[in-house]
Amino acid sequence: MENITVSCINDGKQYQLEAGERLGAIAPPSVIDPRTGKEYPVLAALLDHQLRSLDFPLFYPHQVEFIGYNHPEGRRTYLRSLSFLAQRAVRNLFPDKIFKINHSLPSGLYCKFRGCRITDEEIMRLREEMRRLVALDLPFTSQRMTSSDAEALFKNQHQPLKAGVQHSLGKYFCTVYWLDGVPDTFYGPLVRSTGMLKVFDLMPFHHGFCLQYPSDDDITRTIPRQKQMKLTVTLKDYGRWCKTTGIVSVGALNTCLMEGRAVELINLCEARQERYYAELADRIYNERQRVKIVFPSS
Repeated sequence: MENITVSCINDGKQYQLEAGERLGAIAPPSVIDPRTGKEYPVLAALLDHQLRSLDFPLFYPHQVEFIGYNHPEGRRTYLRSLSFLAQRAVRNLFPDKIFKINHSLPSGLYCKFRGCRITDEEIMRLREEMRRLVALDLPFTSQRMTSSDAEALFKNQHQPLKAGVQHSLGKYFCTVYWLDGVPDTFYGPLVRSTGMLKVFDLMPFHHGFCLQYPSDDDITRTIPRQKQMKLTVTLKDYGRWCKTTGIVSVGALNTCLMEGRAVELINLCEARQERYYAELADRIYNERQRVKIVFPSS
């Protein structure tokens, strides 16, 4: 079989590999941050400046740079994998619940169950289940398939929004990732296995919990807790408006655009924005009328 040459930026060496071998075959266990001198486990790679997982097969000469949590793409890879881990743990413990990762917060990702609160006891059970899956060191695998097959797959998994995204993207092929028999799609690769996701925590917050990931400065600790209620209120209002317009997912937005309803959606959103600012001005005016400033007499 023909050999190919892969140039590694990290150590300046060139490696001879058989065509079809995986990137992980030459991946070092860790990389050193040139700015801080700190050591980070390898999570993914930049292959010819494109983000790839460590199980990516090689068939042509390439230049590769292995990256860890110190790199922005490394952090995103960790976060995607951690989100999948949380989803798999929920499937094990609460198969009848609909799990949602709503949005980012200063302290992590806000997660919840649709239509009900998550109790402190359920959060404790979920944390322990995630730790159990990490200890098992289960592999993340990927499969290339047609978008129509992926759409059917997610419909059978009772994930209509994810199926809608596959239908609306207009691509013939897509990559589906698997963890312990459960499929999902992501906008980027995942780490090798759950054993690389040891640092995380679940912090009770609002109706659900905040999924915390490692700090940028110290990957052995989760990011510090911060006040986040104002942002939560804003994002909650945004969520209500998404339900009003019917745009509750990327797939719904793509479908709206393909149906030629872009102008209608823009006009609707602009009208809602004008109403919002009018209501805000009324609240400010009423608050000023309520609070009277009395100056002491001279």
